[in-house]
Amino acid sequence: MKFYKKDRLANDLVQKINDFSLNITALPGTHSPIQIDVLARQLVDSVNRVDYFRILEERTISPSRADPHNGLFDPIRAILYLKNHDYDEACWLTFLLVFTGENYHSKWKFTKLLYGNLKKNPIITWANINRNPTLITSWVNNYENSNEKIKFGNHRKYVSVNHIVDAFQTYMDWVNTNGGHSNLFRSNSLSAEDLFSNLYKTIPIFSFGRLAKFDYLSMLYKTGLADIKADNCYISGSTGPIKGARLLFGNKSGKELDAVAINLADFLGVGYQEMEDALCNWQKLPDKYEYYTG
Repeated sequence: MKFYKKDRLANDLVQKINDFSLNITALPGTHSPIQIDVLARQLVDSVNRVDYFRILEERTISPSRADPHNGLFDPIRAILYLKNHDYDEACWLTFLLVFTGENYHSKWKFTKLLYGNLKKNPIITWANINRNPTLITSWVNNYENSNEKIKFGNHRKYVSVNHIVDAFQTYMDWVNTNGGHSNLFRSNSLSAEDLFSNLYKTIPIFSFGRLAKFDYLSMLYKTGLADIKADNCYISGSTGPIKGARLLFGNKSGKELDAVAINLADFLGVGYQEMEDALCNWQKLPDKYEYYTG
């Protein structure tokens, strides 16, 4: 995005945030013009991160992007490519991506080594691991005897390789017990918001707490794999987002913070997932804008 366009969008959001504070709900955080400018820029970035997926989908994506043994492998592009060729595989790779954690600095090394079975065959596809669940136990054993070094993403920093077997098994049981990914993520009877809420409350994946569940559902939303939309900002029980919310909204309870965040997001015309993301990134450095890269 051109800088002038980003500046214009951020300036519009600054005005709307101040208008909300003056006329709807007083926001203590608006007392600092610099911090509100930084927040507005983080909101623009959060919206753009969602739009990025739609932009990628408009381009031709090479099948090589979905091959973990290929130097062109890119899990984001792979998911978007697979979505129209193998829906189950696209959903499976989305789980692997969120489980390892988005880590732009390592160029998706962990996701690649996990999905690519440490550069061996067979790769750990949805079909392969359902046929042979011991593949993941073998991966862990092979990894521990290798010289490879992996690092979970920042949102998964309290997870270890020891969690992989249980996480994979609980994911597989959940999906298969519910009749497959399509039955889970595409509903004709529930609204997008109700389906998001239902999934969030029932995800049984081992090691997935509030943040991982929210990240996972947000990735399904951004890639268009699931007909879902965040029904609130899920600030209550969080760490980073609740710090940002209290900086902006004051010292309220988690439930109260969620209510104000929803109202502000609706007023600004941004999604709840984008609001949660922006508040989390903003609180890390509220007085200085830096683009968050994971």
